[in-house]
Amino acid sequence: MGTPLSRVASGPAAALLLLRALAATVGPTFSYAAASATLPGPLPDCRTASMHQVVLSSKSPPATIGMAGPSAVLKKFDSLMDARRFPEARCLCAGRMLRMFDFMALTQSKIADYVDTGRSRDTVLEEKSAGDWAYAKIYSRMVFKRPFMGQDSLASVQAAHLYKSPRGWLIAEMEELEGKDAPVKLRTGIPEGVDGRLSGKEDPSPGGKHGSDLFPVSSRAPQRPGQADRIRYRLQLKDGSALAGNCSLDGNQTLLRADSPSRWIVESRRIPNPLTPGPAQAKPAAEPALPPDSARIYLASNAYLDLDDSLLTRRAAAIAGAETGPVRVAQAVYAWVSGHFRFRMGSVLFGTSTEIIRDLTGDCSEAAILTAALMRARGVPARVALGFASLGQGVFIGHAWCEAWLGGCWVGVDAALREFPAGIERIKLATLDGRGDMRIAATNLMMRNISNLEIEILGAWEKDRGLPLKEYPDNSAQAERFFKEIMEGIGKGGKPD
Repeated sequence: MGTPLSRVASGPAAALLLLRALAATVGPTFSYAAASATLPGPLPDCRTASMHQVVLSSKSPPATIGMAGPSAVLKKFDSLMDARRFPEARCLCAGRMLRMFDFMALTQSKIADYVDTGRSRDTVLEEKSAGDWAYAKIYSRMVFKRPFMGQDSLASVQAAHLYKSPRGWLIAEMEELEGKDAPVKLRTGIPEGVDGRLSGKEDPSPGGKHGSDLFPVSSRAPQRPGQADRIRYRLQLKDGSALAGNCSLDGNQTLLRADSPSRWIVESRRIPNPLTPGPAQAKPAAEPALPPDSARIYLASNAYLDLDDSLLTRRAAAIAGAETGPVRVAQAVYAWVSGHFRFRMGSVLFGTSTEIIRDLTGDCSEAAILTAALMRARGVPARVALGFASLGQGVFIGHAWCEAWLGGCWVGVDAALREFPAGIERIKLATLDGRGDMRIAATNLMMRNISNLEIEILGAWEKDRGLPLKEYPDNSAQAERFFKEIMEGIGKGGKPD
């Protein structure tokens, strides 16, 4: 099975745990109205004294990497993170790990009081190297002293990818796997930041400026959220990765131009209002059907959307009543979830519909899963979308919502942000049908995009009339404020908000 190591790579494992939470944390607390109403006046300038800079302000000397092997580097990284010697640990990172290192350091601080280190263990299952790349497949079991995000313990399998630089082996990427037998592909090429520096990111050394860039922040945005019916975005992955595997395109979010594989111009358009007819209007005609293969996928039962659960099917029947038209069913489900679901950030980790229908508590990910399951139970094809939603003022954070097949297209049904059809101040990165592990998919999606995806709003229109974009020069401080609120909410017990 491999060589047991006392704490190999549990620092990265802890970050994977929090990434699952951050993959979908927007709830009613961050609705457009609430966000604008609860924000104070000018926020303090975090560019010179951010929370990240405080974490990284240790004056420990740089680490000497030498030519230790991959497992030794992982073990050294973990011991440095445990000791909170973050500048030294940072010297062992490159690529995506370097980009998200600030988040790693914050995770270590957040989760340290929960983890029972005496009972938590990691085991290296497999190691392989070829040329300048190596990986270690690691089974981690993290035991908590008290429940954390609804869990007493967490077992996961990860692959740590390392690159052999002139400075020695560097941890370049972490990947969560679906099981111990899942294949791992050796990486190729040269990761960014092998010299410890990243493009577009300030040097986080003590005294240097370092603003929050964990979430995308556009310097300009429409002054009135929700007004535009068409918005144009520039998307870019700073590490040069291809957007083709990190951005979902469909009839509502379309590609206008690809300046490079990692830099796209996309446009989102609002679903027409006639899709949601009022009570005085005639009952809508039958919706165009999905191709049979797609219909089977988006109406199927699976581990996350369990249509064999009698409580779920009874509840879905009661919600829909005599309605059979997909639009009316969607309206009924949306209204019920919006009114009965209790939002609490970071309370669980992508629960299943079987759990959620009984507890009716969770983040936007649970609201999306519950909405999709209730839709499928009444014959409406549905899926879960993942991406970033705007809180207004150009700030985007991780979000999940349901999409239903209505009127011949996929329509967002977002109980968390109280939007049906869902608004267009969001970027959809992926859709999940429930056949694979949603938790793992969300974690790896955030791993690829956190501190990496740039979103810039280029233009907005209402009925083809251009809307002015307001400059928000200090909204990175606002993004940091929201991030702190999310981190403070993750793992807390007590009654739902």
